[in-house]
Amino acid sequence: MTDFRFHVVSITAIFLALAVGVVLGSGPMRTAFVGELAQEVDILEEQLAQAQADIEFERAQAAIGEQFVDEASSALTGGTLDGATVAIVAILDADPADVEAQRVRLVQAGATVAATVVLSEGWTDPDQGAFRAALASQIAANVVDVDGASAPDRLLAHALAQALMPDLALDSEVEDPSVLDPGLPGTETATDRSAVLVDLLRQADLLAGTVTSSVDGVVFVSGPGPSDDDRRARFADVFAQMSGVIEEYGAAVVVASGPENAGDVPEAIRNSANVSARVSSVSFGLSTYGRFSVVLALAEQYAGGYGHYGPGERRDFVPERVVTQEP
Repeated sequence: MTDFRFHVVSITAIFLALAVGVVLGSGPMRTAFVGELAQEVDILEEQLAQAQADIEFERAQAAIGEQFVDEASSALTGGTLDGATVAIVAILDADPADVEAQRVRLVQAGATVAATVVLSEGWTDPDQGAFRAALASQIAANVVDVDGASAPDRLLAHALAQALMPDLALDSEVEDPSVLDPGLPGTETATDRSAVLVDLLRQADLLAGTVTSSVDGVVFVSGPGPSDDDRRARFADVFAQMSGVIEEYGAAVVVASGPENAGDVPEAIRNSANVSARVSSVSFGLSTYGRFSVVLALAEQYAGGYGHYGPGERRDFVPERVVTQEP
């Protein structure tokens, strides 16, 4: 039989534990514990309130800056693109809101936006390489002054250039520069040929959007591209080379992207010795301030210059103001 003293000891231990708990829970020790915890909570609440106030202040400052740029834009860039006729080309899933915001800035500067098109992933999808090769072979006869044996991506880039810029894509061997290979049905003039190329690219699901007249300047608005670094770099190189092809026709060309991303299109342009000396790029070009730089960079292109802009190395922060001569 269990010794009675064992029960007494057990009961005593229980009551002792309860007594200690009461002392800790209601005495000075509890007050000390709770007091320290309350102080820590107060400090954290103060820090949180300060952080929220700092955030609101920064937001207010940003809003003031954006409002300043909005209201000063006409004064700062007005007239810089007078007479320019521009196409906006959205690539790599660019946000339509960014495209529209850039259109507004171009118009404020005096440009006419005569084309707004979206290029699909069909231009870069590795699985559609055979399709692009077949399409390039099919439309080669409608592309002026380009070797039919050119790489498919390059030939298709020429097709896009001539679709957007029939007035610049004239056959130098034709006595009347408005006449282009009249032997092809429906392509008697540069404008006719442009319409045919637009339709062919649209039917191939490579292009969507509208082209209302020939342009002499092109602004690429780029999305972030794939999350995979290698794919992003490969896709960016396609569009960097495409921008170089378009510039070969004498067009003013600027490529704008959002926050800098390794292997993005502006970086691909800067890394190309050939393209970087002809095409301008703007990193962080989709912000309120960046769109301002895009306008100035395009005006510089019309004036015969080029540059690479935005925060960071190997570029200037903002272009100088240049008033373009009417094309």
